[in-house]
Amino acid sequence: MSIGIAGECEAHGLLKLQKTFAAVSMDPVNARANELLKYLGSVGADNAERYNAALSFIESMEPKSQAEALLLVQMYVTHDAAIRALSQLGSAEWAPTVQTFGNLATKLLRTSQGQMETLARMRRGGEQVVRHIHVDNRGGQAVIAENVHTRGNENGKSDDQSRATGATGIGTTLFGKDPLGFGVPISSGAGEETLPNARGYQSGRP
Repeated sequence: MSIGIAGECEAHGLLKLQKTFAAVSMDPVNARANELLKYLGSVGADNAERYNAALSFIESMEPKSQAEALLLVQMYVTHDAAIRALSQLGSAEWAPTVQTFGNLATKLLRTSQGQMETLARMRRGGEQVVRHIHVDNRGGQAVIAENVHTRGNENGKSDDQSRATGATGIGTTLFGKDPLGFGVPISSGAGEETLPNARGYQSGRP
């Protein structure tokens, strides 16, 4: 199958379709069109109105790549199938029928949610959110100290602050450079103190 353009300006229509599916030729456009038409035909909805509704949804999401366009086709089909399964619940007369369509709708809606999360991750480009937890030893209450957003392989660390903690990952945050430019403070004193002799030590004995 291939898409026919209604109207006088066929070239403009083809360019719009290519933009809708983030394509530079008609081959991927026709491939996605076949996927939509096969599904709509299987449920008896292969008409211009339903097909244009699917195209309108994909266009509104503005896919940035053919991978996103492919995922958007799946999202539309999955959502439509979930709504069809839910619609069967109202006319079902037997409990097994209700259970069958209820389970199917639940699975399809869960899949639809996963597809939306996948699209969001694709558009974030691998962004991660890291939370640093500070535990108050007096009350044992965990408090979120800050959120650090990283992208790709960046480690998200601040240049001026160390995030090292104890072996279990719990402890007070160790601060690095002083805001005024001084290094880590050291204790002051007149000099080194003499360590006490070990128990049982006698002078002159090896």
